[in-house]
Amino acid sequence: MQGKFMLQLDEAVNIAAGIKDRYREPAHNRCLKLHLTDGVQQLVAVEYRHCPALGLLMPAGIKLLLVNPAVRRGVLLLQPENVVLLGGVVERLEAARQALLQHIIKPAGAQLQNNYYGYTLHLC
Repeated sequence: MQGKFMLQLDEAVNIAAGIKDRYREPAHNRCLKLHLTDGVQQLVAVEYRHCPALGLLMPAGIKLLLVNPAVRRGVLLLQPENVVLLGGVVERLEAARQALLQHIIKPAGAQLQNNYYGYTLHLC
């Protein structure tokens, strides 16, 4: 795609790790999958080459500027030269993300409440 696109991060996941480690900053290899939105559409982006600007612990709601990103089969392919981290946070979205992270690191059998700051999380 040609042009500059400002998108908001909803979630970042390390798809190279197992389910329990997908939300922990890796010590070595990683492949981030980002769920992004422009406010209307939901987009998926994958770290095609390691992008130092991106991190697994970025807050939900942070803004990214993508410049001429490659697209293959509907997925944005991110490279260091086409990603600029702008900053920001959406408090309600970040609170819901933190609640999800707390659920993931809880021992098996722990209970999870249904509602976090206006967002309902449906977890298995």
